[in-house]
Amino acid sequence: MSGLTEINAAKTSTPHLYNLNMDAQLSGIVCHLLHPGENKIGHKDCDIILQGPSLLEQHAKITFTEQEPFGSFLIEKLHPDARLLLNGDPETEVAELHHYDR
Repeated sequence: MSGLTEINAAKTSTPHLYNLNMDAQLSGIVCHLLHPGENKIGHKDCDIILQGPSLLEQHAKITFTEQEPFGSFLIEKLHPDARLLLNGDPETEVAELHHYDR
């Protein structure tokens, strides 16, 4: 099975993040599967590597706790200077993620 086929199969049963783009043809191209526990996000030494002018080395983390039926997902900043938006609103505290959040 190719890497793309494996990722598409895993997306049916594994929590994941994917990119959104103003161009609908470019949305959903990049996919990051979440593993149980901490998933660090940043541009260096992280589980999810992202690039961007305002991204810090250790920017944020998503904690995935396996619970029935779907699990729990919390996002929080890893650095006080990190800018974190949830559905367009700034987040300063730990926040729970829900299906279709952006």
